[in-house]
Amino acid sequence: LNGNLIGDNGANDLFKVLATVNSTVTHLGLRGNTISDKGATAFASALIDNEMLVSVDMGQNKITAKGGGDILKVLACNETLEELTLDGNVGLSNDLIEEIQQVLENE
Repeated sequence: LNGNLIGDNGANDLFKVLATVNSTVTHLGLRGNTISDKGATAFASALIDNEMLVSVDMGQNKITAKGGGDILKVLACNETLEELTLDGNVGLSNDLIEEIQQVLENE
């Protein structure tokens, strides 16, 4: 789904499905989809219940420290996600991205 400009509404709908009925999707590419903090927060909510996603690429979107912080807060609840790519989100500091990566590596 990279580069399809699904935005926050599309991401929200996708993450709702992934949180409830996903039994097969393990890798998800959402690079360059104009997803902002609203979509990142929806992703964070989906991570609480999703037990299948192993790798997600949300690089080159519009996520800021708020959305990154929401994701960071729930990572400890998810034991399956191993890789989360967030490069190119201008509103995310390298420190926050590194903190997220450290949590993923320690799971």
